[in-house]
Amino acid sequence: MPLSISLDNDSLNINRSLKIKSIPLTEIANVKLCAPTMGAKRICGSGGWFGWYGWFSEK
Repeated sequence: MPLSISLDNDSLNINRSLKIKSIPLTEIANVKLCAPTMGAKRICGSGGWFGWYGWFSEK
């Protein structure tokens, strides 16, 4: 689960608790807005700003 996202001159950085994932800007061809999917019911877990984790049940 990402803690934050940052951008510098050369890359897009996805900051996680144990590691920073860097994606070079030259490798990003396009960006699409995706609608969130909330079709599953969360049985037990916790949520945050950038993601959800836990046990899910989906029809």
